[in-house]
Parts: sequence; structure tokens; C-alpha cells
Amino acid sequence: MSQPTREQVNHALLYGARVAPSQLGGEERPGKQMPVGPAGLPIPAERAIYRKTIDSELLGRIVKVAHGAWAASRLPMPHWEATADTLTADIASRYPAAEMAVLAKYGHAKPIDIVAVQIRGGFSHAPVRLEMVAPRTLPHRATYYVADLTEQPPCADPHVPAATLEFFRVWDEIARAKKADFINALGWPGQFKNKEGRWPRWFEIEKAWPKIGAWLRDQRQALRRT
Repeated sequence: MSQPTREQVNHALLYGARVAPSQLGGEERPGKQMPVGPAGLPIPAERAIYRKTIDSELLGRIVKVAHGAWAASRLPMPHWEATADTLTADIASRYPAAEMAVLAKYGHAKPIDIVAVQIRGGFSHAPVRLEMVAPRTLPHRATYYVADLTEQPPCADPHVPAATLEFFRVWDEIARAKKADFINALGWPGQFKNKEGRWPRWFEIEKAWPKIGAWLRDQRQALRRT
């Protein structure tokens, strides 16, 4: 790896770019390596300064993994499975297998293994998709439901069983938080720099974005135990 010229270093410093300490001397020196946490990502020290040229990609990876971990804690896999089982049982009660076999002979029913639920009044227009344990022979749209979070009049598709409504409330909470509490953090260091005239330290990012901060604290605690 070639060293930059003195003119290139001076130009970078003049215009506010970060220059690695290894580039200021005549020899290249390896930078300090971050410890890798249980999730497989480098974990920055709390008081380390955010480095735009290096840490922007890392922050993006942290945001993605932290959101996934938080979402999984709010809706663990057993909740998904229980909800899918309840919906499957409801479908079975409304579409008896013997009748579906007759419809299938005439091309009016086919094997379906996905239940699609539109959250009415939800953050996202995309339906929530849950996989049934096994495909069932059903007519078109037999597995389409609505989870109504509003007080509006009924719609054409059936409503989810009442026992599953809390699952979809939490799913909507997760969808709303993805941008508000995670993705928006990606632009925050630059906003901090514009306001304060310096790049933030990682503990300042974590304080401004507590869900991300909680994930990083868990990773650091796990590292200290090893």
C-alpha cells in the first residue's frame, strides 16, 4: 500500500478530511483493531471519535444488526409460529378440506402455504407474510386477512382472530421504529458535525439513539465476560 505524498496529506487536512496517523509519518503503521463482538461486528470504544471515512459503513452494519436484534426481542420466533398456527386453524375452520378437494378438481383451489395480513392503519402498506406449517388447498385470497388497528367500518377481507391482534400491533411498532429509531441514525453524525464543528464520540451517538446504544452496551458486556 503506497503512502500519500506530503501535498496530498496537507490538502486533506486543509479541507477537513481525516488522515490516519499511519499516513503522517514516513512508514505505514497498523491502526488499532476494534474487538469483534458476539454478533460478528467490530465494537467501537464508547469514547472513540466517529471517523466518517471508516465508521460510516460500520454504523450502517450496526444499525441493521441492532434493529434485527431488537425486532427479534419484541417478536420472538415462537410468537410468529403461534400466530401462524392460529391463522391456519381459522382458515381450516372456514374452508373444509373435503370441499376444497372438489374445488381443486375444477381449478378453483390450489395449494397455498403463505398467509398475508394487511395492517389497516399501519405504518407500512406491505402485508405481513406468515408461513403455514404445511400447504393447504384453498381458493384465491382465502389466506388474505386484515388486522384492523383503526375504528373504520369492516372491509371485504376477513379480520384476523382477536387472539392475534396484539402480534400485529407489535409488528407495526417495529416497522415504525425501523426508520425513526435506527435508519435515521445514519445521517446523525454529519448533523452533529455541522452543529458542533466536530465529529461525535460513539457514546454521544448511543445517547442520541438509545436502542442502538443498548445493543452496543450488550456487545461490550459480552466482550468483557470473555
